[in-house]
Amino acid sequence: MHHTRRRGFILIWGWRTAVSNENLPPVRMQCPKCRGNVYFLCRVARRNFHLFYIPMGGGSPQRFLECPACHARLINNSQGGNAANIPLEQMPAQPPITTSSLAIVSLILGVLSLLCLGPLTALPGIICGILALLAISRHKDSLSGSGLAIAGLITSTVGGLVVSLVAILFIVPAVLRAREMREIPNRTADAASLRAVDTACNMYAASHSNQMPHELFDAESYMHSPAILKSKLSSVPAPASMPSSAADLNAICDWVYIGADLSKKYTGPIVLLYSKDMAPDHGRTVAFLNGNVQWVKESDLPRIFENSNRARSRAGLPPVDLDAPPPAPK
Repeated sequence: MHHTRRRGFILIWGWRTAVSNENLPPVRMQCPKCRGNVYFLCRVARRNFHLFYIPMGGGSPQRFLECPACHARLINNSQGGNAANIPLEQMPAQPPITTSSLAIVSLILGVLSLLCLGPLTALPGIICGILALLAISRHKDSLSGSGLAIAGLITSTVGGLVVSLVAILFIVPAVLRAREMREIPNRTADAASLRAVDTACNMYAASHSNQMPHELFDAESYMHSPAILKSKLSSVPAPASMPSSAADLNAICDWVYIGADLSKKYTGPIVLLYSKDMAPDHGRTVAFLNGNVQWVKESDLPRIFENSNRARSRAGLPPVDLDAPPPAPK
């Protein structure tokens, strides 16, 4: 016969006491409660901590004698043998064994780390679990809960690793995407400004036998505003009016012009203008001879210039490297 008595309601964790018969002969004596001369049954109660209805361990077994008539209980601390040979008055009371509170705290923190909190509760859960195991090993006769402590260590470790991995896989890319979204207005504005400068250079070429200007100042009369010379990333505001000399224009301009030796008759992805390096890892805006303007990652710039130099080589022009001095006009 096996009887289970539940203590409270288990949803995620809780205690449950299971009572069962021991393989010992009954003890005949008078019950102090009902005064009946009956055979007391030898029984054992085990109180375990459950996590999701799975027993994780708990206190040591509590042995007792139970009256079959009134169910009165008498403590029986015998560890074997015939309980009938042990007089009731000689049965010593079993010393109380308590469950380590640190072990319970470790398990609760471990479950919380699995659910949502991750490293915030995982590290305290691991510390509590280790301290609980050390305390239980020093006080085996009065302290229990090693199963709870081990479960707390496991759940805390797994919870911390799982939530950290989720953060790396999902949260970090989301933060990077949000940062990139904040930069889109600046990239759009820089592309519009660089396209306006590119248009001014092409208008100059249309009236000068398709030859691009020797320097940007030559196309100054085709630029509608000095604001197109500045990038949104620049900390220096645009001047109120167009510069009066090539030196002044080059001093305030945020674009690098490398089209002095170019003509509109050339084809291919030849770079005409690109933005200066004003923000590490930000990337740059590039304008091509064919009028195309795009934002390019810093890591992709060497490939862009490699393609540009290949097209320049087909046109019989010398190569131009990134951030190198612009070529001399033809």
